[in-house]
Amino acid sequence: MTPEQLDTVLAPKLDAAWHLHRLTRDMDPAAFVMFSSAASIMGNGGQANYAAANMFLNALAEHRRAEGRTAHTLAGGCSRPPGGMTGHLDDADLARMARSGIAPVSNEQALTLLDTALTIDHPTLVPARFDLAALRTRAAAGPLPPVLRRLVHVPRRPRGTPGRAPCPGGSPGCPRGAGPAHRRAGTRTGRHRAGPPRRRPSNWAGRSKTSASTR
Repeated sequence: MTPEQLDTVLAPKLDAAWHLHRLTRDMDPAAFVMFSSAASIMGNGGQANYAAANMFLNALAEHRRAEGRTAHTLAGGCSRPPGGMTGHLDDADLARMARSGIAPVSNEQALTLLDTALTIDHPTLVPARFDLAALRTRAAAGPLPPVLRRLVHVPRRPRGTPGRAPCPGGSPGCPRGAGPAHRRAGTRTGRHRAGPPRRRPSNWAGRSKTSASTR
């Protein structure tokens, strides 16, 4: 990706939001709302610059809250009917978005989600609709983004099914004839997994709780 490709996408969001943040530092607005994108939370192939620009808005909302200022960033999905930034999408683009599991949001639903978001204390929210059937189909083909994995339940593959790494030598279901190198590697892996957990610093849990509470 070239610097020009980054600048073209970063300037309308990153620069505009930062200027607005600076220009209102001496004010006390009732609301400071930025419209981000779900791509900043879940990623989207071929949109690294767009995801980065929107992630900055999420970070700016967190920054303002840390300063004691009002802020919300709404990482939304696609709208229905398509318009504005999505007005150029064709049927193939819309079908690809449908397969991702993010369902379109009508104008009425978007306004309801906005009203609801302003009553929630968290600075970064994802006001989006999800197609759970599409998410299950997607999860069966490969791992979902971490933030979506708790929305649907995907049964784990049984041991020995295609696509899994070979089991350690000597384990039940391991193919006969596995060489010594295979067995040694498996033994090392087994010892590593069975060993006691490493001790964490005493303040690790506190940092984790603080981080989780601001998401």
